[in-house]
Amino acid sequence: MVSGWRPLGVAIIRGADRSARLTDKPATADSDAPSKRALAAVRLLLSGDIADGIAHYQASMQASKRRLPIGVHIAMLEAAGHGSAAQALRALGLRTGEDVSAAAYQAQSPDQLCSEYEALFARGAINSRMIAGYAASLIELGRTEEMARIFDSARLFRTVKLGDPSEELAEAVAAEMAMRAAASARPTTNGPALEMLRIGKLAQDPGPAIARLIDAIEAEARRYLASWAGSDHPFAQHVSDQHIIHAWGLISQGPGRLDRHSHKRGWVTCVYYPVGVPEGEAGGELVVGPPEDGAPLPGWPHARVRPQAGLLVLMPSYYTHWTTPYDAPGLRVSIAVDFELSRGAEDAS
Repeated sequence: MVSGWRPLGVAIIRGADRSARLTDKPATADSDAPSKRALAAVRLLLSGDIADGIAHYQASMQASKRRLPIGVHIAMLEAAGHGSAAQALRALGLRTGEDVSAAAYQAQSPDQLCSEYEALFARGAINSRMIAGYAASLIELGRTEEMARIFDSARLFRTVKLGDPSEELAEAVAAEMAMRAAASARPTTNGPALEMLRIGKLAQDPGPAIARLIDAIEAEARRYLASWAGSDHPFAQHVSDQHIIHAWGLISQGPGRLDRHSHKRGWVTCVYYPVGVPEGEAGGELVVGPPEDGAPLPGWPHARVRPQAGLLVLMPSYYTHWTTPYDAPGLRVSIAVDFELSRGAEDAS
């Protein structure tokens, strides 16, 4: 337990170092600036100025290329007796998909990390990034059965062919995406999507076909969420029917691909294919697996999905996934839809 200013100062330094390792980005003067701004925001919170402190902290998060040790900063506030400020900062972290545990940013044992995650989850402080971190810690402890229950791929990984008229809808969506692609900028060269056109904010500004598609995906997702909430899954009690929908499209360009990643802010991630990959063409598959390449991990989900017109994939947002490179420009089109938990009780945790 963090108990005073001197240990907290050490914790912040160790947390920042670990954060740099987690993102594989070397620390530079420029990259340290957001960390300094975050500490200035913490000082505002300690002074009792919660509104400005949270605003400044959020700005430092948006400016940082590295994960800030937000869990350590929350622990600092709690140790100093600023419970309301700690609660506000925790709510910000949960809302933006950050890991709000302190142990995640320090050189703590997997057992200590698991214990903190379990205490936070019991309070309703949970998100996709934290579930993935918890699962990784369970692996280190050899608790593979518990990890397998969290992933529960037999129940939580689903593929659905959207109902009639699925072919007509798929064609209309593909045509609408093609029109948007023609007006889009250059392919992405950073982040998980490489050499792909990204067409964002589809839920906020959909055309007629995409609006119909999002309605259909939302109906499937609500059935999925209801089934999950009524199950014996370890996190079933945290599943809500109150969500914010984010949607975007990706179109391959040359050897376009998605690197390994998960969706830190979502609760359920859906991927829809308005067009399929033609038979005989290599690549373009959606792959679900562990966060790092290597031997399969017991209990970790493994799946490969070849895109088909009208196919919808549903999975928890903490599933790591990627795609295999595809060398046929313009033919691999996907639409991703995240159902992000609309924070209620969690903000009061």
